[in-house]
Amino acid sequence: INRSALHTYYSALPFSPTDSLLYRRYIREAEHNMCCIEGGPKNPAQEAAAVTAIALSRDCSRLACGFVDGTVELWETSPTKRRISSHQCGRISDVEFGPDGRLFASGSIDGTINLWNGGDGS
Repeated sequence: INRSALHTYYSALPFSPTDSLLYRRYIREAEHNMCCIEGGPKNPAQEAAAVTAIALSRDCSRLACGFVDGTVELWETSPTKRRISSHQCGRISDVEFGPDGRLFASGSIDGTINLWNGGDGS
């Protein structure tokens, strides 16, 4: 935080109420650094599957998502492209990338932990 205090505020802005002091103070400075990735359900079955866990790789190149129905997805962030979509038993409670991003793990509420290749999702 000492080396990059302003980044702390920038990362909080998308989640801050627009009438908050934080938002009003920093939004003009941060607007040029913000980007949005839009997506949505591709079919009604996916619409019913709520996201329960999400992790961004340290280099911000990949995003791992876990869903209530046990689905695990790996996405590239630029260009936005889904690498894998796989099913695990039970609701996904956590996803995390390893420090070097080569692996990521998904854990479900039934106690199952799976390790995945962080590059291609195998």
